[in-house]
Amino acid sequence: MFFYACLYFGMSFFISSLASWHYFLKNRKNTFHKWFLVFLGGIPSSCILPCVATGCLSILYRKFFPHTGKILLYITMIAVISIIYFLTIRIYAKLLGVRHRILVLMLYSNMTLVANITNTMLPHMTSPQYILLSIILNYLFLTVCCIGMHRDFEELISNMERLEKVNTRSHSIKIYMLTVLTYMYGIGVIMFRSVHKMNRWDSLQIGISMNAMLALMIAYAFIKTMLRQANGTIENKRLYRVSKEANRNALELQAQMLQSQERVIEAFANILENKSPDNGGHVRRVAIYSEILAKEIGLSAELANRIRIASMMHDIGKILIPNEILEKKGSFTDEEYEIMKQHVHYGDTILKASQGPILNTARNIAREHHERWDGRGYLFGLKGDEISIEAQIVAVADVFDALTSKRSYKHAWDIREAFAEILNGRGTQFSPRVVDAFMRSAVQFRRIRMNTPDDEL
Repeated sequence: MFFYACLYFGMSFFISSLASWHYFLKNRKNTFHKWFLVFLGGIPSSCILPCVATGCLSILYRKFFPHTGKILLYITMIAVISIIYFLTIRIYAKLLGVRHRILVLMLYSNMTLVANITNTMLPHMTSPQYILLSIILNYLFLTVCCIGMHRDFEELISNMERLEKVNTRSHSIKIYMLTVLTYMYGIGVIMFRSVHKMNRWDSLQIGISMNAMLALMIAYAFIKTMLRQANGTIENKRLYRVSKEANRNALELQAQMLQSQERVIEAFANILENKSPDNGGHVRRVAIYSEILAKEIGLSAELANRIRIASMMHDIGKILIPNEILEKKGSFTDEEYEIMKQHVHYGDTILKASQGPILNTARNIAREHHERWDGRGYLFGLKGDEISIEAQIVAVADVFDALTSKRSYKHAWDIREAFAEILNGRGTQFSPRVVDAFMRSAVQFRRIRMNTPDDEL
């Protein structure tokens, strides 16, 4: 009997130690500490601890509490073994240096479940043949379970090594509770057999064996599901991090592209102002006004900023207009006016091959900022909302700044007169929606115009 007991515990101890070495220690250098940890790895799931605990409790029970009901002994055994198992897993995980204790818990729980349930499949082990058969069944089912879960468990280890922190508390609790339940089942069946001296096959024993087979399949499916859920959770978290990093990189790239486009547009604005010094800070004031109007009518901050940058290209076509016309003192002749109107067409042509949200917006503005709400503008006779919203906005900003700025052919209008002129153009020259936003922003427009004279920007 002693031989079979040693064989049973020895094989269990060996399998548990081998699992510790394979999953947690095989890549470490060969030192005394490593092989000491391999040796300790035989303890968590080798049935040594529960058997020692139940044996000691039984002796104490018979010696000090002989008249106490067996149900109390049963409850005490379950409580003590549950605590011992939890502490053993926790201590061994710390000794291994494993960051995520669920790996240790899941590995040894799998082997413990098999041992606890397999021990109930045969009659009370008083016969050598039952003991030997129990050992064979134990390692047969343990081998099947380990092979079936090996790939998932290896993946879980690999996934968790890449994460500093992952929340597996719910999985740990479920696995631990299942292990406790198998202790309850196994110890309960063994105590029941001992009391009723069930050491032969009968209908009840067959029922217990069938239940044990069902419990093994349920436990296997449960652990397998927990492994895949944990891997799925980690993979989702990894994909989220990758996606977040990709989005961050995309945003940084987009910001760099916008900055690059803004610098190009500012360069063109400088060229235009140098070509026509009479404009002063017109281009930059129009940009500021346009952003204010865009926000006031409810556009997003991103779109308002895009319109601000793109608006600086509204007169880009003027770089192709002859200087004698741009710098002429006094009014244009009809022929000169027709030439000047072509700056809209030139702007559209210059920006036609452009790509990117800012340059596309700039093209719309350059092409349509002289269109009128009533359709009598140039060059295409667009009306109403056929005109892009960005061009509607810049049209108001452009006219207001032109009216309040000094030109070689005119004096600067009074700000109040300019407000009245814009308001008179509501629904004819300008979009009613934009004019309403302009009037609501009158204080800002007045302050900007008074604080930024033509020679300052």
